[in-house]
Amino acid sequence: MIPKNIGKDHIFSAVRDIDRDGIPPSKDSKKFKLFFEGKEYPPKYVISIANKYANGKELEPSDFSGGQETNNYLRQLGFEITEICLSPRRPQPQFNLRTNIDLNPSLARIIIADEWYEVDIDRSKLLLREICNAWPRRQKVNCLITCGGFLQFDWPDGLSLSDIGDNKFPKEESINRLIAEAKKQCDLLIDDELKKELIACTEYITIGIDSFMDKESTSETQPHVELVALINLKTRQYHWTGKSYPLTSQEKGLVRIKDLRTHFVDLPFGKVMILGCHDLNMFSPRGNAVVKAGWRKEIIHEMEQKVAEEKPKIVLQHPHTTDSPNIWTQAWNKLAKTTSTIEKYVSAGRYYYRDGARSDLDKVLIKTKRGSTIDFIVSIVE
Repeated sequence: MIPKNIGKDHIFSAVRDIDRDGIPPSKDSKKFKLFFEGKEYPPKYVISIANKYANGKELEPSDFSGGQETNNYLRQLGFEITEICLSPRRPQPQFNLRTNIDLNPSLARIIIADEWYEVDIDRSKLLLREICNAWPRRQKVNCLITCGGFLQFDWPDGLSLSDIGDNKFPKEESINRLIAEAKKQCDLLIDDELKKELIACTEYITIGIDSFMDKESTSETQPHVELVALINLKTRQYHWTGKSYPLTSQEKGLVRIKDLRTHFVDLPFGKVMILGCHDLNMFSPRGNAVVKAGWRKEIIHEMEQKVAEEKPKIVLQHPHTTDSPNIWTQAWNKLAKTTSTIEKYVSAGRYYYRDGARSDLDKVLIKTKRGSTIDFIVSIVE
């Protein structure tokens, strides 16, 4: 863990030491570099030396993590970090974009027609910038929607199972700590430059952002969370929610968003309902028919009551993957019947399945929205 008292001045002192003494071969970085005054430095080694000035001794490599932890810390201090040499497993991504535009669109969504692995700020930021560059002229929308897990963040240091309590009904403080860490990552993603580009295209953006306690594993049984941030790009105000209705396989691991009120928010263009991946299945007739009495049945009933009370006009869903038009159809139909107020709904997810997509993409696009949209279909060129 990086000591929080390391500041800019300590980084400057570390850089001066490296300029004087050089970089030991074992301390160099072949993947990330800190760029400063025309020179480049290994980020983790810089932090290690900076701790000497902040706390009296160099940090050992085992005391903290390189990569995301180190890079994010330096970025928050205002330093430029660049990935200059990528591993064969993750080459520098480039994207092919295909754009479908309806008449008078009010919403836009990103459909990643590919695998989306090792998600980080650089990749997500590059994609958003390319989408801004490809944005149709004079077609500003109310909101741009991303998929579940569009971004990832590190699990907060020291957040343990005892801090969380019952993951189905977690302690509020644990959710607040997770949201605080997720917000740091979102702030790094949407820096001032990208914010300026996005504001020309949309007023709001949603970011699906996940975290796992063990970042080396994505097992659904381990503690993890699936959040969604709605960001007002002009004011940088955030509204947070996340998955409240886990898959059966996630019941022992998902840190659930228990406050269903967070799924609803008043915006200038109407009352919006925000759903995490799988939350829509609270309205699935087939799924509900087999749900036994207990906490799941209570959540379904509570959400139906909330929809009746809140009367949403627009529904934004954030699945991780959708490769068939039939996955959500029954649930969308049931939700639309639950209240007559819904005018528009839209899903944004990856059009991907490990054994190959099970249906035509255009059919999926048609079945996962009501109303006019701009659809950005993304494929990755490696």
